[in-house]
Amino acid sequence: MIVQPTKDNRYLSASGVVTPLFRRDINEVLMYCSDTSKFWAPKRNKLLSDYHVKEVHIVGSLLRDNNESDADILVIPSKFDQEDYRFFKQVLGQLFYANRPKTEAIDVFVRPNDEFPEKGSFEVTSQVRDLIGRWNASLV
Repeated sequence: MIVQPTKDNRYLSASGVVTPLFRRDINEVLMYCSDTSKFWAPKRNKLLSDYHVKEVHIVGSLLRDNNESDADILVIPSKFDQEDYRFFKQVLGQLFYANRPKTEAIDVFVRPNDEFPEKGSFEVTSQVRDLIGRWNASLV
């Protein structure tokens, strides 16, 4: 289910435009996804291109106008499975979620698809395509 924000928040305007803060944070998330992919792909005998990001979504409480909570970002790579998900969740959780105040924490979900479409999401891929392209280019 696609959810349109109803008022401005720290990541999205009410018109659905991502903020500079979101661009900064997603750039950092994509950088660490890229670094994690370079470490993890050889251990799984996978190609780096399997970890190219296809889509980015904002999910969770920010879409329900809750600015007092953590941010939830869904990153969807090209070819990803549950073992990849568990490893990335642990690494990115330590980097972006653990030991951060609730309103500065980012819960990053890296999954093969949106597993919970009924909870709603807002796709922002087209607005951060330049950042996705930059970090995908490093995975060759």
